[in-house]
Amino acid sequence: MSLTDQTKPEPWRKPWLTGAALWGVVIAWGGLGVWGWTQSAAGPVVAVLVTLSICADVIGARMAVHAAAPVTTGRKKGTARAAVCIALALGCIAWTGFAGKRALELADAQRRAPAEAIQAQRAEAKAALARVEADLAAVPAIRSDIPAARLRELQAARAADLARLEPQRAAALARLEAIPPPPPAPSPIPGPVLWGAVALIEGLKLFGFWAIGAGGQRCERPAPSNVIPLSPGQALARRRWGAPREA
Repeated sequence: MSLTDQTKPEPWRKPWLTGAALWGVVIAWGGLGVWGWTQSAAGPVVAVLVTLSICADVIGARMAVHAAAPVTTGRKKGTARAAVCIALALGCIAWTGFAGKRALELADAQRRAPAEAIQAQRAEAKAALARVEADLAAVPAIRSDIPAARLRELQAARAADLARLEPQRAAALARLEAIPPPPPAPSPIPGPVLWGAVALIEGLKLFGFWAIGAGGQRCERPAPSNVIPLSPGQALARRRWGAPREA
């Protein structure tokens, strides 16, 4: 094998599957952030926030690779460029992490919304029934030690109050019974779990491409140190006649 053949990159050694999976993470996380902005913003601001999130996702995923790329402008300038790339990457992942966490919280709130809505309806119906029953209990009882004329007036007033309140009580009770019992409300996702998911995904984006060497860094087989480069004539003779036999 010639020196040229020995230094050719080996495509089968490139982690293309891992790279595709990392891009899948970037696209999915970016899509989650975009969905979150569409649920919480309105008007032209949505387009601005969506564009910022998409660009920040891509930049944050690639800046570590750019920071590790070789430079020919000197060590000092290369270090400064790497520091700038890392600073930009950290800023981008802070933005996308905030957007992703908001989207996860919105999705969790929507998951719990149906049960919470039924619970709120039942709580309101119970409060209305309790108010009517309190009004009924507040209707004064009629004492027996009062004159007959006065007794008839009090009985008429009490009957009028009861006639007014009883239909309200029946309506409040019917409203409460019409609301189905709420299903068990799902527990909210704990805050540490949300932050852990954000840290994991942002860490994959920040270090994933750098770890696998994606973005132009290819795996090459180093040539053996004892191989002497062939002249064009020797290489042509070897291709035509094969390697010379050893004595």
